[in-house]
Amino acid sequence: MSPRRKRAVFWAMAVLAFFGAVSLHPAFSRKAPQDRPRVLLAELNRKEPGGFEAWLTRMGLIGRRRTNGEIVADLVALGDEAVPSLLEALKDPDSPGWPWTAKALTRIGPSAIPCLVNELKVQDPMRRRTAAEALGEMGAVATPAVSALARTLQDDEVSVRAVACVALGNIGPPAEEAIPALMGTLADEDSEVRFVSARAIRQIGVGPSRVIHALTAALQDSEPFVRWQVALALAELGHPDKSVPVFVRALKHKDPLVRWQACDALARVGPPAHEGIPALIEALQDSDEEVRSQAAVALGHIGPAAKAAIPELLLFMHDSTGSVRSAACAGLANIAPDSPEVMAALLEALRDPHPFVRHWASVGLSRIGPAAVPALEKALKDKDKHVREAAAEALKRIQQKQPTTASTRPAEGS
Repeated sequence: MSPRRKRAVFWAMAVLAFFGAVSLHPAFSRKAPQDRPRVLLAELNRKEPGGFEAWLTRMGLIGRRRTNGEIVADLVALGDEAVPSLLEALKDPDSPGWPWTAKALTRIGPSAIPCLVNELKVQDPMRRRTAAEALGEMGAVATPAVSALARTLQDDEVSVRAVACVALGNIGPPAEEAIPALMGTLADEDSEVRFVSARAIRQIGVGPSRVIHALTAALQDSEPFVRWQVALALAELGHPDKSVPVFVRALKHKDPLVRWQACDALARVGPPAHEGIPALIEALQDSDEEVRSQAAVALGHIGPAAKAAIPELLLFMHDSTGSVRSAACAGLANIAPDSPEVMAALLEALRDPHPFVRHWASVGLSRIGPAAVPALEKALKDKDKHVREAAAEALKRIQQKQPTTASTRPAEGS
């Protein structure tokens, strides 16, 4: 036998021996897969020398090229009884198994909450932060922990306070009782904490009326990214009059991404953002095509009050960029659906070489009414599937808006 063949045989035998040894462990027995969680839990609870990492390796949870998701799934399968042992393992943040343990506790759910709440009180800040993260990843399931998380907003460690804010925001409306505590963190010494505090208030979406006064005061924050989040919160809580000026100022920012976000925010505010119309019309001349497109979309969301933008948007229908032309279609249809000029522009856009433009022209024509039916019926034969679907939906909407007439009633006896 050649040396090369000997080496091949040796390695083949080694691989077979390895997998044979693994398969001998009860936890990996194919004969009794239902016993796997029970065996894993028994091994974990023995707390043998070597720690959690050694247990993970011995049970084949690491060292076998398994994905993180597979490892977490195995730990979750241990069930409620494993929570104390998993929390014990969580106490060692240097362990390679630490991230998996935290995620497993998150997915185990309600039964892990009391243990995680207790972890919020330990001396080790890393453990407090991990507990807050795990609770936050549970979302609304962690509602019983809201009071404890609200108290954690007074933690000495900045990172723990920040993660507690994030957790409360992830819980959402059920965390309303934490709003007074979050109002306090709007004045935190750390800007990141102030930012996530405003975002949490926005995600919770409800609270006492005095939260508006706290947010209004926070509009004077020294950090622009904090002011931005505060403005979003005010807009979504029904006070766009206080937030629109922040977004309008952002349209002048040197970063095109910030300018785009400002347009997007004004679009979400909708008609109450009418004070931003002049600035949005100016933004139609932005050097960045994405900003120009989003400015057109925002003007459309504001609606008929933005009629001063019609001349500019009609020019946009001849822009060299498809995304800009499609945004112009959407904007014009929302601002002036009854305008002959707008209808003519949308009908012409149905012949645009870009399918995305033809799609939005079809959507826009649904607001025009019966006069658009012949063109939309032709669009039902468009070579692009999405255009055909948009035309069919537009025709359906037009039909639904019309009263029943003799021509649309079923014939007698049919």
